[in-house]
Amino acid sequence: MLCLQWSAMSHMQITRISMWVTIIMMIILFFPVFVSANETGPGEADKSDQQYNTSIALAREGKYEKSLSLLSLLVRKNPDETRYRNDYVVVLGWAGKDKQAYEQLPKFNLDNTPVYVLSALAKSARNIKQFDDAIHLYELASEKDPLNNQFKAGLVMSLSDNRQFDLALGTVNSFLNNSAENMALLFAKAYVYESMSDNFRAIGIYDEILAQDPSSTQAMRGRIMNISKLGAPRLAMTLANKNPGVLSAEDWADITTDEAAMLVRWGRLEADNTKSPYEKIDKAINILEGKLKKLVNKNSEAAKRLMFDLLVAYHDRQMMDKTTEIYQNLKNKSIAMPPYVLHTVGNAFLFLHQPEKAMPVLEQSLELFPNNLNAKINLFYAYLEAGYYQKSLNYIDRVNAQTPQWIKKPDQKGKQWNPEKTQTAVTAALARAYTGRFSEASERLNSLLNAAPGNVDIKTELAYVHLWQGFPRRSLLEFSESLALSPENIHARLGSVDALLTMGDFDSAEKIIAPVMKKNVDNPGIRRLAETLAIKRSRELTMETSGGTSSSPYAGSRDWRNEFFYYDKYLNETIRPFVTILNKFGTYSDTIQYHRLGVGFDLSARDVRGKLEINQDSAGKQAVRLNSNINLSDYWTLNAVFDSNSSDTSLLALNDSVYAINSILGVTYRVSDLQEINVNFSFDDMSDGNNRYSNSISATQRLITQPGYRLDANWFLYQQRNNLTNTAYFNPREILSSEVTFINDWLTYQHYQRRFSQRLLLTYGITKQQDYTKGFIWNMAYEHNWDVNSRLSISYGSSYGRALYDGNKESVVRGFVTLNIRF
Repeated sequence: MLCLQWSAMSHMQITRISMWVTIIMMIILFFPVFVSANETGPGEADKSDQQYNTSIALAREGKYEKSLSLLSLLVRKNPDETRYRNDYVVVLGWAGKDKQAYEQLPKFNLDNTPVYVLSALAKSARNIKQFDDAIHLYELASEKDPLNNQFKAGLVMSLSDNRQFDLALGTVNSFLNNSAENMALLFAKAYVYESMSDNFRAIGIYDEILAQDPSSTQAMRGRIMNISKLGAPRLAMTLANKNPGVLSAEDWADITTDEAAMLVRWGRLEADNTKSPYEKIDKAINILEGKLKKLVNKNSEAAKRLMFDLLVAYHDRQMMDKTTEIYQNLKNKSIAMPPYVLHTVGNAFLFLHQPEKAMPVLEQSLELFPNNLNAKINLFYAYLEAGYYQKSLNYIDRVNAQTPQWIKKPDQKGKQWNPEKTQTAVTAALARAYTGRFSEASERLNSLLNAAPGNVDIKTELAYVHLWQGFPRRSLLEFSESLALSPENIHARLGSVDALLTMGDFDSAEKIIAPVMKKNVDNPGIRRLAETLAIKRSRELTMETSGGTSSSPYAGSRDWRNEFFYYDKYLNETIRPFVTILNKFGTYSDTIQYHRLGVGFDLSARDVRGKLEINQDSAGKQAVRLNSNINLSDYWTLNAVFDSNSSDTSLLALNDSVYAINSILGVTYRVSDLQEINVNFSFDDMSDGNNRYSNSISATQRLITQPGYRLDANWFLYQQRNNLTNTAYFNPREILSSEVTFINDWLTYQHYQRRFSQRLLLTYGITKQQDYTKGFIWNMAYEHNWDVNSRLSISYGSSYGRALYDGNKESVVRGFVTLNIRF
């Protein structure tokens, strides 16, 4: 955009400038529409294809209503085009509109319907309890794709839902006899027995699954829950304690309810009617505390077991302070703790952001039980969060190398993939991302995903890496695809909120997180995102002060600039008002001062950021400033500025009553997190008749990425042309400059949100001003950057270098302080 500056001009000059600004603004805003309007319109078929592709993209982003609106229109207009109806039914299922999906069933020729559509129709039929149709559809899908055990499992569970238990068991047994990969079918068989309330046989099936895959948390959960249903809740709790993380809070509540029911029958507990989400686990804690209180010998084996169980119960209740308090009491009494208790304590210390305390506890747990992979993963995170970056990388790489890719079961011939290998390989890949090596992390996860394309967990972690790389639109699409495959995946749902916040779409992020938070109020990830959203919507104060000394008469022997912004709370979802103050002074032959006060509105919306400011300076001159930042994609960004009284005009010019109308247009192409290119075009229309054209191009390349250290190289080429010379301010006819800067970043300290880093910038270049010989320039700058917490940050630094003014070498010393507060 062009930025016009009010100046002492004639009415005709102002009118002419306004006319050109209007024309240029209209071209920028409406050029795409003009081009589109003059293109040859596509045929109806092409339009339908465009609408179809758009609808699929919307569905993958989780925008089901918009997608369904397009697909519904396509189905009505093209009733014979089967692909439209096929995907319409699938998206209806994704959107949870099972009844509407089921109503489409009569319109299909099932013999010619693809298996993925049959599966979607079957799932919708089963969800609305149309079990006969679900059975028929799963049968057709299984006949068309006899190797797909998911279809067979769906058939078996539908038969069970229809209470055809004998047929369900006979069917699943026939499938099992003819299937090499039987995990899904075994889970379906366990489901049948659970539906029959035959918990004993269900436990047997889960044992069979665990024999094949000892790391299956789903099977371990099924085993524990069925043991509880058999009337042994204490045994179930013991197994749960030995397998931390397998049961959810709701599962724990169910088990403690079983025990509570037994105690009620024994006359030892009275029921209550509280509605707390932790009502049942609180009852378990009360039971354990009551039993412990009644024990006379607090050092007995029974007391130890109760304290172990109570420690785990506090952990699952998110009462981590109580968890660590019991641990400290046990430690003070020199009581030896089993590995599962130590593992639980390590998790509690991590939850409390105390990784230094978690490390020795987890190490002790692994000494007692070296094969606990979850404890190994948690120890890696403890090293990482304590700031031992290289140690954490070396450790997880060692764990990954020691985990075999293939395992052999005693009762089976041949080998099978080790699921623990996937977990260690994914964590080792993420370790690269946590230490800034995003490209390497992405490559590793892509390799794993190619080997297991249906693994939603890998896909979700890859989406997070792309988000951290600075590609929020790509990651949002991947999170949506993960949720389409696994709608209950809370990790992917939180990732989509993170991506929306990065893109500036606070409203959409809030709509997603609000209902999730109600169900998972104690989830740390949800609390973090809710706090992030609250911070982004809070008031904000920013201040930057910079100044220095120079030997040049143009730069002034001393100069100082202070700019202040106060942003109030948002008036609606996208707009917030602000006030800004600018003060500048410089010492030349005389001291020159300049002040400006401005008010305006700040816009923050999806992919767009902008400001509109109206200001008045100390000379009474009124002006308007517009700037915008538009993210066209993850790779392209457009920047534009229009300032009718440029804040960057030199004090010497302002002192001579020379003002500038400044216009800037910039484009940034971000190749990856390692490379970036920027191009900027600037024009200053100065009130003394001088026209200044400034053009620049810069390119940044990452040279080194190590844990805690990064080195970037930035090349900068600059050209400036002026049509006047001999002005009061520095204004050569032409300047050409080429510079290279090496940017060294050290992460010196980090503890969760608190962060301290150092930066050293070394610049060396060559510059030439018309009518003068070229000369070398250089600069060295050193900075400190503090993130005190999520609401307060401060940076400061100084620099020393050499510049050229009219061919003369001048020394320049500068310093700055910036402050940002949200409240």
